[in-house]
Amino acid sequence: MIFALQNPELYQLCFERPVPGFVPSAESLQVGLGLLKDAYARFTRWQEVMDTNLSPEQVVNLLIAIMHGMTAQHMANEPQLPLGEGRFGALIPAAVSMVNKAWSKP
Repeated sequence: MIFALQNPELYQLCFERPVPGFVPSAESLQVGLGLLKDAYARFTRWQEVMDTNLSPEQVVNLLIAIMHGMTAQHMANEPQLPLGEGRFGALIPAAVSMVNKAWSKP
């Protein structure tokens, strides 16, 4: 969320499709897909300490969706507020706690 608050226009260009009809180039998609594959590989090392039947790809994609959703809501509704404040920003600790509890092995 820090990146989005500091760079709202760049955030939109990177994570949304604000330009009608825009299609990213194959080269730019490769950069993003490389970062995503790295995230999948990093999660594989954490999988043994987590209680989930989801694949590494599913876990990373779910975390991306949670982070982007909270960021998008904050940016759309209260962009003037700092990180951690407001209707959605204040939910960050609760979201982290919920994910930790859901995926912690007993």
